[in-house]
Amino acid sequence: MHSLNTLFNELSSRIELMRSGDETSDALASGFNDLDRVLYGFQKGKLYVIAARPAVGKTVFMVNLVHNMILKSTPAKKVAVFLLDQSAAVFLEKLLSCSTEIWLEKIIRGKLEDHEWKKLKEEGMNRVMATPLSLDDEAAMSVTDITRKCDELIKADGLDIIFIDSLQLIKKENGLNPEEDTAIILKGLKDLARTRNIPIVVLSQMSRFAEKKAGRKRRPQLSDMEDTGPVGQEADVVLFLYRPEYYDIIEDETGESLRGVAYIKIAKNRMGSLDTIRMKAQLHIQKFEDYDDDMVFSPKELAKKNRRSNKKGKQNGTLFNEKMPDDPF
Repeated sequence: MHSLNTLFNELSSRIELMRSGDETSDALASGFNDLDRVLYGFQKGKLYVIAARPAVGKTVFMVNLVHNMILKSTPAKKVAVFLLDQSAAVFLEKLLSCSTEIWLEKIIRGKLEDHEWKKLKEEGMNRVMATPLSLDDEAAMSVTDITRKCDELIKADGLDIIFIDSLQLIKKENGLNPEEDTAIILKGLKDLARTRNIPIVVLSQMSRFAEKKAGRKRRPQLSDMEDTGPVGQEADVVLFLYRPEYYDIIEDETGESLRGVAYIKIAKNRMGSLDTIRMKAQLHIQKFEDYDDDMVFSPKELAKKNRRSNKKGKQNGTLFNEKMPDDPF
């Protein structure tokens, strides 16, 4: 049991530090300014679900998160990626494309000019090899398997965050109906996040029902999730990735181009607001970027920016709370 006196003293100290701007957040910055402004980074002990239809770009988005944490963070974060949907070699090809901005197709086919091959080795391979990134592509892993492997990493050198691709491919251990199995898996992942005090990010498939909806009604919502009940109940944060271009929607109502535009819809957030974030997607180089600028802020810097915004009467994520003409949500 916790002493209320101790808990309130700790809370008061933390609030005073935040008020003075001296608190150093232990959340992990995503590397995307607008996403971190809303989520305050990926927080320890929390379970995050990123959902989308196939080929929309959720794995690419995960690649970008990993890239930002191991190559843009100082110090580099200790990241474990469990790949149940692809090989470690395929993931590395995507990561190298993201880090060097060389077309993925050229890397896969080996059709590289001399300067590109040099760039791939120096700015890609050498840099990634120097990071504390762990990849595991063993097929049909259960939550028990993932927990055991994470404990080995924690014991050996520590661990900051876990990524899993994907929820539907985690091995079922109980032989129940799909919804019950998914609930048990999510509970297991949430328990792993809480007991090891690290964030877990898991990718998830959305149901084909979204394909049957017309036009802008195809925008994702919780009811489009396969086994939606457990995800909505267990996850601390649910993010939907949506690209209008995927559905051949290439202009908004005002005629503005939607080519290369992606949206992150925060459908559930126990720690904050439910905003929609607009991003740029360049899938040929496996890259997502902030829509308005490419600046990256630490959680501490973002907290200061948010405090300044709040003093002006704005709320976190106001930029995307205001209804934009091309906002499909």
